[in-house]
Amino acid sequence: MGPWQWSAVAGVAVVVVLVALLLRRQSLRDSMTVSILGWLFIAVLVGASAGGLLLWLLGWPRPPRSSAFTTTETLDLLKIALAVVAGFGGVVILSVNHRKQRFTEKAHGLAENQDDREKTKLFNERFAAAAEQLAHDRAQVRLAGVYAMAGLADDWDDGRQKCVEVLIAYLRLSETNDRAPGAGEDEVVDTIFRTFRDRLSIGGTWCDADFDFTGMTFVDADFSGLLFGGAVSFDGAVFSGAETSFAGTWFTGKLSCHGTEFGATTTNFAEACFVNGSAEFVGASFTTALNLSGVLIDNATVDFYRCTFDGPVDSVYLRVNPGVLRFELCTMSSSLDFQDALFGTLRSGPDLWNWLLGRPSDKSRGLLAVVGCTFVAAGLTVDDVHLEHGQIIVTDLTLRGGALRIRPTEMRHPSIIARRIDARDATVDIPVPPRFWEMAPEGRATEAGDTPPQLST
Repeated sequence: MGPWQWSAVAGVAVVVVLVALLLRRQSLRDSMTVSILGWLFIAVLVGASAGGLLLWLLGWPRPPRSSAFTTTETLDLLKIALAVVAGFGGVVILSVNHRKQRFTEKAHGLAENQDDREKTKLFNERFAAAAEQLAHDRAQVRLAGVYAMAGLADDWDDGRQKCVEVLIAYLRLSETNDRAPGAGEDEVVDTIFRTFRDRLSIGGTWCDADFDFTGMTFVDADFSGLLFGGAVSFDGAVFSGAETSFAGTWFTGKLSCHGTEFGATTTNFAEACFVNGSAEFVGASFTTALNLSGVLIDNATVDFYRCTFDGPVDSVYLRVNPGVLRFELCTMSSSLDFQDALFGTLRSGPDLWNWLLGRPSDKSRGLLAVVGCTFVAAGLTVDDVHLEHGQIIVTDLTLRGGALRIRPTEMRHPSIIARRIDARDATVDIPVPPRFWEMAPEGRATEAGDTPPQLST
């Protein structure tokens, strides 16, 4: 490259820097003239770059003298010049249209923001009006407030959780208010629960909301057939009456029952489904029968920790597939029965296909763990259960009467672990040699069997 060529490159670079500095200023970026000049500059730069590249490839040939051009060649050059001018005109039109499009999009965005602000303002006004109705002295007005708040929650996605919390707070306050009986308060409370049931049915609009019923009292609570997709808390709640029902209810979030008192005649979780979540029963008390028959635990964990069970626990046809069902440091005053239960299955059929492809088997592992529990005149029965890639763990148990029986019907790749079991006053029937689990009077294993056995067939 010669000196004049380097000078041309330097000049172009200076022009690029100057244009960039000018475009940094907001006032100039919004100027129509600067926008057109910018696009023209880009067009000239692209054309010059393409021309320079072409000349470089051709070895920088010298242009012929003007006298060497014929009339036809001159007209062709004139056509090329006019085409270039037309191209610059097209660039100007494109620049103007681009600028119009930018301003149109900006105006549309401002309009949308204004519309969102108006909607939020309207929602807040409706929220304030509904809350004021809920605080009214007349039951008819409070009832209208319930419907108004529920309707607002249906329409307001961003504020739905707030509306739900207001309705729950009303339930909590209604337990301690000083309104005279017969003032219509029972109808208002029942309407709130009916509203929850309507919106929490399968496919309901409130299924993803969180529900915090901490410290509340429920009589004949019926949460059956609902879908709780968010977090649900019954911490410190008290259930009483003839039946507390969660039959057929789906929990896909977290269920928390810390210090909860289940005092109804029957606590029914029959065919409840815990899917992709967890359930924690910590320090909860079950003073009567607990029905867990047909419960499904799928990719979830259900924990009973330091709970007391004064009534029987019915867990027939329970399915843990995959997942964990754990009873730890619990006190059982009645039997804990697992019959015809299923722990783990093969999800993808035979293992041959996965073996040929060098992949691990798609196994669904289910775990039943009973650890550190005390059975008083009660027993643990795991009878006729199906173990396919599942596991049963019973360790550190104390049995005062009753029986411990573990007899799987089908043992396909099973694992049964039993150790440190004090069953001096109980009958034991498990497929594990006594030396691994039996406790001596001093509280030690009869032999050194700390390593848990794993039985495979």
